[in-house]
Amino acid sequence: MAARDDLIAVLTAVHATHRVVLVSHSLAGEIALYTAKAHPAWFTGVVMVDANVPQFYTEPGIKAAAASYAPIIAQLKSAPSTPSGRQLLALSDSFEATSRAFHAAKWPPQVPVAVIVSETTPMEDPFLADLWRTSHADFAKGAPNRTLVTALHSSHDVAHDRPDVILKAVQDFVAKGRQKP
Repeated sequence: MAARDDLIAVLTAVHATHRVVLVSHSLAGEIALYTAKAHPAWFTGVVMVDANVPQFYTEPGIKAAAASYAPIIAQLKSAPSTPSGRQLLALSDSFEATSRAFHAAKWPPQVPVAVIVSETTPMEDPFLADLWRTSHADFAKGAPNRTLVTALHSSHDVAHDRPDVILKAVQDFVAKGRQKP
């Protein structure tokens, strides 16, 4: 929750507490959910760019993801310490518990979401890749104010591969925000 608290502090400090369009990528999907839950009235919309969604973190998904990360974690533990390595090791220590908590979290229904998923998922494992795609589709179907867009010809780095898709989602929310009193 520290990242959520940091984001809330920054938005408050710059007086960005109304008609905000938040864009989140990858792990920041969790930060977006917890921030939107804390202050739903602040947001015109949230653009989730190949971002973590709660539906991905089922028990089989958590177990498969942990298994796929295990070789990377083992390498980090035997490698010289670096700031990014220490961060990943700290995240790995709480991965299963935080994933279960995230899976149980509910998106605030009044906050619209544009769910952008990459054509090529960040997951190499076929089970995880299918779960990634299905989870994003299920999340988007969770409320009438959510849309799903597949960023064709993109990797997980949608911002690099297809910035036009992200820009359109932001522009759509900005236009809707202007219509509100």
